[in-house]
Amino acid sequence: MFLRPRPEGGPGRLGITAPARVGNAVRRNRILRLVREAYRTQPALFPAGHDVVVLVTTGEGEWTLQRVVEELARWTGSPAGPVRSPRAR
Repeated sequence: MFLRPRPEGGPGRLGITAPARVGNAVRRNRILRLVREAYRTQPALFPAGHDVVVLVTTGEGEWTLQRVVEELARWTGSPAGPVRSPRAR
């Protein structure tokens, strides 16, 4: 994961890459959706006014929203908030 301050300030942006070695299109799209959901629901993990680029390097194991949030929290060093399933609305 890379963090870069925006020179003009403003809201942060998110970029995600998941190469074909991560898995087939269905698996990659699921991971992309989970990373976007984590970005949306866990703003405390990401500094304001920064561009965030997430590089997905492995597709191993079961990908859940909880796992994505824990990985992002580990990389940013920020505590993760409670994770609610997007289906539990």
